[in-house]
Parts: sequence; structure tokens; C-alpha cells
Amino acid sequence: MKRLVTFILFIFSLQAMGFGGSAGVYDLSSEDRVLAAKIEHNQSDQFLDVQMVPSGSAVLTESGDLKNQGIQGILHAASGSMTRNDGVFKPSIEGITNSIKNSLILAREKGYSSVAIPFIGGGIFLGRLGITKEELAYHIAKASLHHSRNLKIVFVGYTEEDFSILEEARERALKEVSFKKKALDFILMSASAKKRSSVAHGSLVDYQVHNCELVINPANTEVAFGGGLSGVIARASGQSYQIDRDAQELIQEIANERSLSKKSVEKLKDLSL
Repeated sequence: MKRLVTFILFIFSLQAMGFGGSAGVYDLSSEDRVLAAKIEHNQSDQFLDVQMVPSGSAVLTESGDLKNQGIQGILHAASGSMTRNDGVFKPSIEGITNSIKNSLILAREKGYSSVAIPFIGGGIFLGRLGITKEELAYHIAKASLHHSRNLKIVFVGYTEEDFSILEEARERALKEVSFKKKALDFILMSASAKKRSSVAHGSLVDYQVHNCELVINPANTEVAFGGGLSGVIARASGQSYQIDRDAQELIQEIANERSLSKKSVEKLKDLSL
């Protein structure tokens, strides 16, 4: 009996660490701010120990001045480190697709209905990924459509070239939407991936271009605004310093919580021996 009770407590501790249920979702939102994260568990300790979210994670923050247009929040898709290029810290296709998946899960968890998705990894990280823009765009489109559920998705290309590449990638991905995905749409009575997705040409920080509540920032695992498009979003928000601080507060909270949970699990394991 003692072992059974200990095992049940052990399972509850795993859930507290983000395993089971709405796994890996952490929320510090309040009436005054939106602040939440969906954490990818792979090598999570290595990242959290150095004040980063694991590659493939997503963080939702306030949008600052962008809210005046209608952009309610920023999803920071963490696909690789800005300061390290070794081992698990390198940007990767898996990091990009997982960060898109977790961004869309987070959007649904928080009750949003539309997300604008830029060319994630198409700037600073592209050379480090070692693939063409066309292949990267395909992976972005495929992951977005696969995990969109009932969300409206708008791919946004700033240049004519990026717009054309994203348009072709969406068409290619739509042809490969699985039967399972189509069946799920039917069961959920939601529009098809084709009807609820589109491609727009213009600036991600211009609400009139995409009419989406949330925009994805092609972020780093440090969850700090950088250069390129991320810098454009930072300047348009008018509150980049506070947004960065909020993200760092959340990362620290996650690290502390997981550390305490791990200690609890170790104690429970000792009790079961």
C-alpha cells in the first residue's frame, strides 16, 4: 500500500514538472499582463541552468504599443541560442518546428483564434541551419498547418521573394496534409487547413496586413529581442525592455519550479525503496 501511495505521489510530481495533462505549460498571467510559456522537455535542464528556455519552446508576452493596432500578444518561438552554437544550443529544423507547434498550443490554451507567422529562421539562423530558404519555408508551413487545429494562420512575407516562397511552401504543405488531420478537422467541425490559412505580403507589425491577434517573433532560447525581424518587433512594441524582463522572470520561475519538483521526486523515490 505504501508503495502504491508513493507511486501516485510520484506521478503527481511528474505532472508538476510539466509531464502529463497540459504538459509544460507555465502561466504567470494576471489582470495586468499576459505571460505564459509552453516548454519543450528535451535537454531542458541544460537550458534552464543557464537562464534559457529549451529549444523548441514558446513564450507568450505582452505586445506593448502593438496592442493599439489590435496585436494582443507576441509569441516568442525559441529555435536556437543567440550566444552559443554548440551541442543542443544550435538552431535546428526540429527547434523551429517544435517552437511553432508550442506557439500554436499556447495560443489555443490562452483562448486566441489567430496567429501571424513570419519566415522563422530565414535571417540570422539560415546559414547555421544549412538548408535553402525553400526547404525552411516548407518545414514552417507544414508544422503550422499540422498544429493549427481551429486557429486562423497567416504566413507573412516582408519581401516579394519571401512572400512567393511562403506561398509555394503553403501550397506544397497543403497537398501533404494527412488524412488524420482532415478527419480531425471534420470531427472538430473546423474549417479545412486551406480555408483557415493564407499568405500575406507586408510587415508583421502592421495589423492591417494580417489581422491576427498574435504575431510570432523568431526568437532565441534566451528569449531576448535580437536583430533582424526580432529587432523590428522590439522597436514597434515600444516596450522591449519590459517584455524582455517579463520573459526572464518567467524563465527563472520555471527553473525554480522544476528544481523544487526534481528534489521532491528524489525524496519520493527514496521513500519507495
